[in-house]
Amino acid sequence: MELPAAVRQALAAARKRSIETPELALNHAVELDNHLYKAGWRAPLTYAARGEAVPGTPPFSRDTGAVHASKRHMGILHQADQLARQHEALQGIALAFMHAHGTEVPALNLLYANQALEVESLWLRFINKYLAYLSESETQEKAPYQLDLEPGLEPRFQRLRSAHLEHLPRHGQGPLISVLMPVYNAETTLHLAVRSILEQTWQSLELLLIDDASTDASRVIAESLQQQDPRVRVLTLRTNGGPYVAKNVGLVHARGQYLTVHDADDWAFPTRLADQILPLINAPDGEPRVTMGRMLRMQENGRVTRFRDPDWIAEDGVLRLCFPSLLFERNYFEQRLGAWDSVRVGADAEILARIRRYTPQCLRVIERPLMLQLDASQSLTTNDATYLDERGVAPIRRDYQQAWESWHNDQAELPRLQFPLDPRPFQAPAAICSHRLGADALLERLIPT
Repeated sequence: MELPAAVRQALAAARKRSIETPELALNHAVELDNHLYKAGWRAPLTYAARGEAVPGTPPFSRDTGAVHASKRHMGILHQADQLARQHEALQGIALAFMHAHGTEVPALNLLYANQALEVESLWLRFINKYLAYLSESETQEKAPYQLDLEPGLEPRFQRLRSAHLEHLPRHGQGPLISVLMPVYNAETTLHLAVRSILEQTWQSLELLLIDDASTDASRVIAESLQQQDPRVRVLTLRTNGGPYVAKNVGLVHARGQYLTVHDADDWAFPTRLADQILPLINAPDGEPRVTMGRMLRMQENGRVTRFRDPDWIAEDGVLRLCFPSLLFERNYFEQRLGAWDSVRVGADAEILARIRRYTPQCLRVIERPLMLQLDASQSLTTNDATYLDERGVAPIRRDYQQAWESWHNDQAELPRLQFPLDPRPFQAPAAICSHRLGADALLERLIPT
């Protein structure tokens, strides 16, 4: 997008102020936004010391042209986030503003959003500016990935909603998608997660809520949701087996031609299922057979988390590949993959690695945000035993990954798992294995009542 002369002049003045006082870059960005909006400019504009970005055009550096952040330097946003965690947020803002390149420039808005947590309208503005860059629209008013908040006193994450839901095109006809949602002690987030699936623009779906022997009100809430919408079905497990056992049990009862998973504490953008299934049903040559997309991690108060050095998982250091978002053609899953590994953590990474290694032509990555994932304390990715967060990878997860990598290396063709596993095809850490029962005993205890 070519910037008009008046916009370039205002941008140059804002950049000059920000370079002089980079720790105040957020303030200068707000002033520029307000000035441009009053002047009738609607395309969100983000700038750093070395470049700027506008939706619809590749982020670029003024001195080098088009550039991919991970090819120039490592982890500016990650470093800035670490400074913020050490109560040096202004120094982090200054560092990121002065050194951000390429795809990191739009992601500056997420650092600004974290700095503006106390002002809800500013937080929402910066989150939506970032999301606008992931849309094909040049203005935020028409972008499908824009957020709003329900009024109320609940934590910000629990009030998420789509800003433009009523204007998005609906897909009333099409193949049935089975959405499997393992539920364990999710009474505070279950309504949000379920609503985000039932409000999908792809309306041919069924939602299976698999209660994994919850000890809170999750089962009661799930049964109430089942009464409210015929697309919801509740399966109740007598014994807690972990999320992947719940998914495998759900698969036994699923009716869809396609299947995917959604966690009970995550929020899906309303186009998530349509974004994923359309490339599968429109593929002229029968490929791909699986799609996955990207996501942001966020705490209950709206703070964006899990910044990292740019790599294949997060090209700008924050918008991550969403392993649980895998949406499968049912026949491919059952005939080629078989099942998720019945462990308590890490099986999404294992099944993705199987696909990427043996049938990479079957996988397509949707370069859009599909969901916002709640970064809750004491979840499987944050607790001290199985963490996968800013601390790194828990030893038990590393041990499990080494076990399945060794198993993969020994297989000439795509290995297929069965559910229940009896015996296991490879050794995994006993602490994360969901059962040591024979197949008959396991099914007797886990098949829904």
